[in-house]
Amino acid sequence: MRYLIGFLLIILLSCNAYKREFEPAMYVNPFIGTGKVNNHINGGNTYPGAVRPWGMVSMSPHTIDFRDKVASTTYQKKDTFIYGFGHTHISGMGCNASGAILLKATTGNIDVSVESTRSEYSDEKAFPGYYKVNLDKFNIQAEFTTTDRSGISVLHFPKGKANLMIDLGLTPDFGKSGKFVITSDSTFEGYKLEGNTCGCEKYGFVFFSGTISRKANKTGFFKNWKIENMLSDSIEGDYVGGYFSYDLKKNEAIEVRVGVSYVSIANARDNLLTESKDKNFEQIKQESYNTWNTELLKIEVESENKEDKIRFYTALYHSLLHPNIFSDVNGDYRMHDTILIGNSKRTRYTNFSMWDTYRTLHPFLCLVYPERQADMVSSVVEMYKEGGWLPRIEVLGNNTNVMVGDPASIVINDSYQRGIKQFDTIAALEGMIKSATFITGQNFIRSGYRQYVQYGFIPQDKPGNDTVFGWFNDLAWGTVSTALEYNLNDWNISKYARAMGDESLATKLNLKSKFYKNNYNSETGFFQPRNSDGKWYAPFDPLSQSNTLFNVHMRGGPGFVEGSAWNYLFFVPHDIDGLTTLLGGREQFTDRLQEFFDKGYYDATNEPNIAFPYLFNYVKGEEWRSQKTVNDLILKYYTADEFGIPGNDDTGTMSAWLVFSMMGIYPDCPGSTDYQIIKPSFQKIVIKLNQNYYKGKEFVIETTKSSNSNAYIQFCQLQGKEYKKFAISHNDITLGGTLYIKTGEK
Repeated sequence: MRYLIGFLLIILLSCNAYKREFEPAMYVNPFIGTGKVNNHINGGNTYPGAVRPWGMVSMSPHTIDFRDKVASTTYQKKDTFIYGFGHTHISGMGCNASGAILLKATTGNIDVSVESTRSEYSDEKAFPGYYKVNLDKFNIQAEFTTTDRSGISVLHFPKGKANLMIDLGLTPDFGKSGKFVITSDSTFEGYKLEGNTCGCEKYGFVFFSGTISRKANKTGFFKNWKIENMLSDSIEGDYVGGYFSYDLKKNEAIEVRVGVSYVSIANARDNLLTESKDKNFEQIKQESYNTWNTELLKIEVESENKEDKIRFYTALYHSLLHPNIFSDVNGDYRMHDTILIGNSKRTRYTNFSMWDTYRTLHPFLCLVYPERQADMVSSVVEMYKEGGWLPRIEVLGNNTNVMVGDPASIVINDSYQRGIKQFDTIAALEGMIKSATFITGQNFIRSGYRQYVQYGFIPQDKPGNDTVFGWFNDLAWGTVSTALEYNLNDWNISKYARAMGDESLATKLNLKSKFYKNNYNSETGFFQPRNSDGKWYAPFDPLSQSNTLFNVHMRGGPGFVEGSAWNYLFFVPHDIDGLTTLLGGREQFTDRLQEFFDKGYYDATNEPNIAFPYLFNYVKGEEWRSQKTVNDLILKYYTADEFGIPGNDDTGTMSAWLVFSMMGIYPDCPGSTDYQIIKPSFQKIVIKLNQNYYKGKEFVIETTKSSNSNAYIQFCQLQGKEYKKFAISHNDITLGGTLYIKTGEK
């Protein structure tokens, strides 16, 4: 009998091992994108800490001393010290952002100075929903997991004196003010001012409420990293925090739980109790891991190449970090650009880096996670109703006005065209119309817009009415780039207006979407800035990366945003046929596009040109070039180590590029429902469709055995019938079925 039991146990364990092999979370490496580079703006700027999909809270280490340094990330792999563990983070941003409520753990007599509380570290481990590290200086092992709105930390202390601290000042944003309240020898609460993202000069409060599993022998406060001897139960001001000290008679694990809210301390406490009550650390950790597996399993891939799975599922993981839950468990949230409180039964989201994400991330969420995208679009429309304008890049409840264009209009229309209509469609059109027509006063979304309407382009010598640059005045940054964005914006609004029955507006804006021709100089063959007298701005260098408005990190030649004239030459995704004619025909279009890649002008680190590899698909007979180019780019720029994202991930934008590219489909023109087809990286890909939104159950992409030499499409079949096109519609995919792709060496 014992042998039978043993045999059954072996079978059970074997089955469990077999099942675990197909858990996609096993292939996620949260350290991808954390590699340190000389110019921080080109790092992946991801973080390795614990978080749930789209979670409000993330527990992650900080390896940067923010007393005298501004950085666009909180963690860089192989930095010397850990300074503490923050409770909120934004992944892949190109400038300072979130990182509030820094938890620190030390041993010995209490010393709150930065130098005394930082530590060398080792034995890092991370997987979805969990992060662990040893703080070598203090012989402390630290473990972290999260719920959606709270962080759970376990600090394993050695016998002796031990300390926990909450530091509200050593954070990457410019909001260094806060309030820390010690409510008992094992509880605390307060708030931190957070904001000024990318210098937008807007702030908000992040509230917190925490509990500690052990009563402290001593509590106190500090300011400017020096202990404050005071009788009060709270401290408020700049660079403040509090500490809890212990005399441990043996090795002991102390657990810290912190709930977060952007509404109130009471809501932070409610978030914590509601989501983690009666659950221990291991249960929450397992629940987080299971949650990630559930979401990652929406796409299953088959491949013998483990590294490809790591790259793919880590990219998918990074694509599900943002936007973030902003509303509390009771539905409360801070209304857009105000201090007012709203309430909704729908989840409210924040952290919309839409200049980046309209290109890849939001089309991806439409396809695979439409239920999330519906609430995200609703959130954006409600922001218009609350703040008076559709946001451009929104962070923690504020419209930062960072970057250029009118990207919210693209996100809304693209979602609508893909069948996601569960939002206030009338208000959405109102917001779009306001941005696209407002010229009687300051247009807070479309800088330089009066000039755009007057001249048909934005003059380099008259980029706005104000003489002093600031985030919220009317001066356009990058006259050509901004105008090209407006062209795409107007085309999207035109499509949306037509769908909503406003044919007159649709016709008007469709004509304006062709204004890109006004910036094209046929003598040089490039889009160029021009002055109000119609003459071309000089000197002109199509490779110029100089910049007159921003520091060196915010690069871009005169007239361009974060790129050169080459990086914008093919940025007319809504009218490739018109652009082809402008460039002299299909042969010239192909030659110029190939020259762009051959001479190394493609910038894999930035958004404006990331769709260009797919544009060969528009020239019959040249589609093989897209297949080769994308395959080469994946191999060159995306690896399974900390350097595996070529530039800022920008809240999942670059990761979503990789997810699409490895699946073999890509949305080159947001607002269109077509995906360009290339060779997939896997033998089989199964996209599980949400049948509350789409008719099909799943869409399968199958191909012959994939290899780098087997890189070219020979023929395709859709639903068993020959398919001769190199693009497939969103509708064809969401009906379900199979796309078969046969590949070969040529």
